[in-house]
Amino acid sequence: MDLKEYIKAMLDWFSVIINELKGYGEVIPKEKLVGNLIDSIPGSWDSKKTTSIEVKNLKMLKFDKLIGCLLTHEMMSNERKA
Repeated sequence: MDLKEYIKAMLDWFSVIINELKGYGEVIPKEKLVGNLIDSIPGSWDSKKTTSIEVKNLKMLKFDKLIGCLLTHEMMSNERKA
């Protein structure tokens, strides 16, 4: 993810990659998707990354739940800046 890129754009790109891999028959475990998504988030989001890892067991964290948390965090950050 680029520093000026919105989380939605990064998630859309991530989904394209996942869907292409599925098209080739690659099955990616949910835990790996969650881990890769967290790793893709830039350093400016370190507090959110750390919270996601510490508060939620990564094996129990659902991919959709993580996406919702990231979108909410971005929305709240943008509201504070406005």
